[in-house]
Parts: sequence; C-alpha cells; structure tokens
Amino acid sequence: MSTEQQDDEYLWSKRGPPEREVERLERLLGRFAEPAPIAQAARTDAPAQRVASAPDESAQRVELAPGEASERGLRSRDASAQRVPFAPGASGPRFARSPGARMRARRPWLVAAACVVVVLGAWRLFASRDDGYAVRGVAGTRSLGVGESLDASADAELDLGRLGELRVAKGSRLRVVERGDELHKLFLERGAISASIVARPRLFQIDTPAGLSVDLGCEYDLAVDDAGLTTLSVRTGRVAFETDGRKVLVPKGAICRSLPGRGPDTPVFLDAAPDFVAALRSVEFSSQPDPEALARVCELDRREDSLSLFHLLDAPSRELRTRVFARLSDAYPRPSDVTLEGILAGDERMLASWRAELEPDWR
Repeated sequence: MSTEQQDDEYLWSKRGPPEREVERLERLLGRFAEPAPIAQAARTDAPAQRVASAPDESAQRVELAPGEASERGLRSRDASAQRVPFAPGASGPRFARSPGARMRARRPWLVAAACVVVVLGAWRLFASRDDGYAVRGVAGTRSLGVGESLDASADAELDLGRLGELRVAKGSRLRVVERGDELHKLFLERGAISASIVARPRLFQIDTPAGLSVDLGCEYDLAVDDAGLTTLSVRTGRVAFETDGRKVLVPKGAICRSLPGRGPDTPVFLDAAPDFVAALRSVEFSSQPDPEALARVCELDRREDSLSLFHLLDAPSRELRTRVFARLSDAYPRPSDVTLEGILAGDERMLASWRAELEPDWR
C-alpha cells in the first residue's frame, strides 16, 4: 500500500499510522469537528423514496482470502467515480467520492483554520505586551515602561491611553512605578506635571517625596521643588492627597502644600481672603492656637470655606477641633449620628457622614 493510500485509510477509518500534519491538526482543531461524513451523508443525501432493485451477484457478501481482500479493496477505492443508483425524478446521477478524496478536498480549509488560530494567538500575545506610555517631545525617548525614568530635557507629553494624558515640564524627573489593570502609579521626584485624567477614581496615582496624589477624575497640576515641597492645585474634579498621618480632599479651585515628614496642610480655595488664609496657617499645626487667629478662622465668611474648617477637625489642638465643630454645627445641618465625642475621637464613619453634607458647597 502506498503512503498516500495509508494516509487515506487513516483519515477514513483511523487505521494505520497518521501523517504528522494530520495528527497536529487533529489536536488543534478537534473541538471543531463535524459529524462523521457517513452520518452526514445519510441525513442529507438519502433519496426521497426507496428504489427496489434486483439482487446483484456483485453486491452479495463473498468470503475472500486476506491477500485477495486487500487487492479487492484497492480496486474498489480506485473506482470512486462510478455511478450509483438515484431516485426517480432526481435531477441527475450522483457520484460517490472516496473518503480520502473528501478529506483532501477539506484539507485546505483545515490548514486555513489552523493559520487563523495561530494568527489570533500571536495577536493576543502581542497585544498583552506592555510597551509603556508613549512619550512625545523628548528626543530618544519613545516610551516609558515600569521601572523606567524620564529626565525631561524639554517639555514633553505622556500618552496614558484610555486614562488621559500628562504634560511634563522641562527639567522634571518622572518614574513609572506600576502599570496594570488595577493601578497606574508614577513617582514625581522633581519638577512639574499637568494631568488630564478620565479614568475611574483611584486608578491613576502620582507619588511624591511629600505624599501621594490620588486622582478621583479630574485635571490638576502637581509640582515638587528641590526640597521636596509639593504643591497640588486642582482645575476640575477632585484629588485626594494622602500620607501615613493625614488625608485631605482637594476639589476644583483649591490648593494644598505638603512637606516631607509633615504631610499636607489644610486645603484652601485659591480665592479665599488673604487674612483668612494667614489665620488658618497660624493655627492648623499649633497645639496652642492664637485666640485671634482662631476667632478669624471660625468666622466662616463664605460657605465654601467650610472645606478648610472641616479639615481642621483632625488638628492637634483639642480646643481648635471643639471650636470648629461648634461653628460647623451652627452653619450646617449636622447628621443625628455625628457627635462631638465621635469627632474628637476621629470616628471615620461620622466624618464621612458630615462631609457628605458639606461637600455640595465645595464647588
């Protein structure tokens, strides 16, 4: 038996050694297998009615010797194009095709399907690679991946893809810390950036020597000087600025500054009265606040300045926290579950409940 005949025998009846290509395709495409050809033909090619035919001697079972059976099998396979009976009224005769011929006709489609699988697999592998953020404006730097730093010799832009974009000022040094489905995190060592972010809250973050800025869906500017002093100002939306000791919320139109080892100061709106800002800076970190400065802070000339008073509820001075609690209680409805004792103890649930009442005035 020739090699091609052995292959046909395997393709039809699974007897004999398989061809390597056929064996590989079977493993790759087995789950897409069609019904067996004979069963398929029985469903689709059966004549509309049975045709009675006289017994034919050639159709009777004949016992043959093994050698003769093999030779007879080869002759019957070579006669694949002879006519077969068809039902009256049919449009023309049908011709039987050998199983090997059927598989050879189908083989190009199997090879094409295998190529599609390989191409799709390669595409998925390539798409999963992390090529970093695209960088524009700095010669020699085309992308920035995890662990890589950008020393901006000129103004540059980082394309953050679906997250937004980042403009980096000349002289800045920026490093990619993490880049994944759950977190994109950079570290601004020095310099200034301007961020426009459209990602979900907390997905994009920028760390600094003085604390972590956490995007809550916004546009903002962040700057770090040579001493590590960090300045955050928000143009739209909100940004949280966090350290181990303090967390503040900076909304649109507000600013805060943070020093390494001290943490962020109290957020204040950019258009707040200068004497209010001066009094605020005098009392916020003092254990014994100046009475006149304390009185000025608690005047609360504008409702939006409740942003600053709320953030004084975690000040070191108990006297300051008590006075601020009383002033906010006078100016705003206080939830029934919020108590002075709870606020003085730093109860986070109470603070969150009260902040929800105040936030509408924070622009």
